[in-house]
Amino acid sequence: MDLKLKNLFEWIRKNDGFVHPNVTYNGKHKLIISENLEIEGVHLFSFPKKLCIDSGTYKNYNTPIYKQFSIDEQKCFNQPFFKLILNLISEKLKGNKSFYKPFLSSFPPMEELVKTSPLFYYNERKEDWKKVLPTLITKLDNLNAFYINLYLIIVKLRIFKINIRLFPGYNTEDEILKTIVLWAFLIVNNYAMENEYLLPLFNLMHYSHGTKNKIVRDNNRINFSFSDVDTQLLIANNGILDNETLFALYGYINKDTVQKYLEIKISNKYTLEDEENPQVKVKVEETFQNLFKRNIQKYYISNDNPSPSLVQYLRIVSLINSDLNIIQGDDQYFTKFISMDNESNVYKKLLKIVKIKYSHIKDGIDEENETDLQDIKILKLLLKEQKDILKNMYYSIHKKWLNIMESDYDEELFKQTFKLE
Repeated sequence: MDLKLKNLFEWIRKNDGFVHPNVTYNGKHKLIISENLEIEGVHLFSFPKKLCIDSGTYKNYNTPIYKQFSIDEQKCFNQPFFKLILNLISEKLKGNKSFYKPFLSSFPPMEELVKTSPLFYYNERKEDWKKVLPTLITKLDNLNAFYINLYLIIVKLRIFKINIRLFPGYNTEDEILKTIVLWAFLIVNNYAMENEYLLPLFNLMHYSHGTKNKIVRDNNRINFSFSDVDTQLLIANNGILDNETLFALYGYINKDTVQKYLEIKISNKYTLEDEENPQVKVKVEETFQNLFKRNIQKYYISNDNPSPSLVQYLRIVSLINSDLNIIQGDDQYFTKFISMDNESNVYKKLLKIVKIKYSHIKDGIDEENETDLQDIKILKLLLKEQKDILKNMYYSIHKKWLNIMESDYDEELFKQTFKLE
């Protein structure tokens, strides 16, 4: 077994953790099981919370210079994973003295991240990429801007002492800090669980949102419950990520999945259907504050359906005065049909979202060319996939409403009539 993984397994077991004896790894250093398990629900890993890296001593960290930060820096400081990044940097700077050294050593080093993450080379390809998929540039620009603000905050906080002798190849403390901040940002961005903690072995798994395997909390332990008995791969659910996000974060896309997804970003500001009614306004605000945490939801559309979270969000902002009596006393009102008016407004808004999203990408060049470099080929695949998803969704919305009316129609003619161009 690879020495780093061997040390990691020993560290876990020595500190009240459990790793199933059948767990090993393949040539790509991804975890597998040596023999098929025929029983679902077997715990392959079990960890006490002390083996996870969380915000640690920075959990309640505040600074008297907060008001000196720019608005973007304050937003960065208030992110739920900011304290986790601080603690990860702190542990990394401890070197061999860190309790988490075997765990830290299992993460990809900076030189490996440089090879795989588009964040490191997209600037030199930006003009070519804009012609194909401009939304990807926006996503990467936002990631880069967040890192810059993160670095500027940490410089201003002056909370880390750096021993240059521990980092051969670097000439200044600033070089070291820049590298470690970027490394920590990418590790947390790629592997953090619920934006709160880093879980041993999670970064060494395969990922799929379709897996039956589960990571579950049981009192003060975190367990990995194995149920994909038809494969020897250890697959974890890292949430539904569309291929554009996968490429921006990890530098790869899923070509083989049947179900395709496209993430929808919802603005921090929202407009109500019944904007002038104070009772509706109060109900929506109460819902977002106590029942539906809109800022932590993941919104997306698939080949033929919007995500439940997106429909629920749109039901909430589509409330009108006559809906209030219907939903009175129901804390889960947004999870079900409310009224014909409400549902109609939901799908009007959804159509608007689809049209706006399509307008952002419709002029992108997706025709294949023999001279295309590999990155351009990938971006063209992404563009075609997104156009197909939006066109299918546009048609499905209209079809849904015709089905509600129980009308007969010519399927082929209907497809031609409601074609997104």
